[in-house]
Amino acid sequence: MSLYKLSDDILLEIAEWVNTNGYIPDYSSVTERGTKFLASLVLCSRRLNSIATPVLYRTFVQTKYGALPAFLRTILEKPQLGALVKDIVVSEIDEEESMEMGGLSRQEIERLGLRADVLDHFESEMSNWIDDLEAGKWQAVAALLILLLPGLEEIVIASYHGPDLVRNGYINTALAYAAHQQLTPHSQQALKNLKTVSMAYCDTESGMSMEAILPFCALPSVTAARIHMASDDEFTPSSQRYQTKDLQINSSNIASGALINILRCFPDLKKLFYENGGSIVGCEDFLPQYLGRAIEHLKGCLEELTVLDQGGYMGNDEEQEAIGSLAGFQKLRRVAMDYDCLLKADSQINDENEDEDEGDGDGKPRLVNVLPPSLEFLAVARCEPDILDQIRELLEQQKHGERSNFPLLEKVIIGFVDKPNVSPERISELRRVEEELVADGKEMGIEVVIVHPKFQIGGRNADFEAAFHFDGVWSP
Repeated sequence: MSLYKLSDDILLEIAEWVNTNGYIPDYSSVTERGTKFLASLVLCSRRLNSIATPVLYRTFVQTKYGALPAFLRTILEKPQLGALVKDIVVSEIDEEESMEMGGLSRQEIERLGLRADVLDHFESEMSNWIDDLEAGKWQAVAALLILLLPGLEEIVIASYHGPDLVRNGYINTALAYAAHQQLTPHSQQALKNLKTVSMAYCDTESGMSMEAILPFCALPSVTAARIHMASDDEFTPSSQRYQTKDLQINSSNIASGALINILRCFPDLKKLFYENGGSIVGCEDFLPQYLGRAIEHLKGCLEELTVLDQGGYMGNDEEQEAIGSLAGFQKLRRVAMDYDCLLKADSQINDENEDEDEGDGDGKPRLVNVLPPSLEFLAVARCEPDILDQIRELLEQQKHGERSNFPLLEKVIIGFVDKPNVSPERISELRRVEEELVADGKEMGIEVVIVHPKFQIGGRNADFEAAFHFDGVWSP
């Protein structure tokens, strides 16, 4: 059958299949092959051009030094293409490096469609902007690019130095202008469609300040922000309030006081993901009790909470405690945490000899007391064996016909840590208890999943993560 006999919907599906979206390294032959095939499809006919062109330009990925200048040239020649771009993936280039701009001048910049007040704003705030733009400095070029894409919905900065943004200020200047323009009807450089921003630090050690992503959060349109490897030992209290609903702070290390001050700037969060990255990122101990204080103002809006600790407690200053009760969170549906963050493991318990009822009198929080009534999904990672008693207590209310504190509960996932010193007899007993819990949960319409690790990656329970499908895990 000829392509021309297919409906537009079918042709669009073909274009979607041919195209390769998302962040894929430059050396991937799939990226090159997909882009070339789609570009060929665009040239077949006017009809295919109208269908496939929006797919071809929907995502821009900076793979080489020359990608940004080449893309700017394309927009210069065909300004209408800028409106088709929905997502961009860029990587910061070292300040010592420059991109070949091909003689891009102020006169050509004016032809790109920027209003005169945009250039006036830039030059009044950053007097060297035109010079750095002509010289091919990444910050200056990236700032120009984001203002030329009125349909932009997502920005991913896959490799970022962080402090350079604060020091140079080009992107900050563009964002400040856009934030002001979002309040102005019919503005073309307002980034009014931008919803999601993600950025990752450029190295495998240390990190960048949360200050790097906050200018994006200041845009009223931005509802989701993700940062990988944030590091702050202090953060000055601010009156700034952001409208972001989904905040993910991955593999980061933020001091307790700084974390409180940062999260208080987000009064309307529905989703919060925080993962402590430990000493690879910074030298601050992660104390879950401070995170509990930092989210107290979210009791009326928070729906999903994930807290993971891959760094461990170094015991520098203050004792690590559990996050505290979540029972007062009125809309909290999904809770995913490491065992220590939620219940704080007792290091004096001997797994070899502990009784099934151990933990009732040790001051450890009980799940039935700390979880919210609105709970639908619970996942606890790196658990100690006593978690089984806690899950049994959670299920007993329904099993015995008592009024349930958790009427909406649908699924519970438990991930254990490796315990090589546990005897075969003890393992057999634990397995029996697990089977009973799974069966009891099934009778009540609650899916209970218990995962034992087969291998460890960086101290994390890899099987558990696969079972839970952590939404917040960084994927550039």
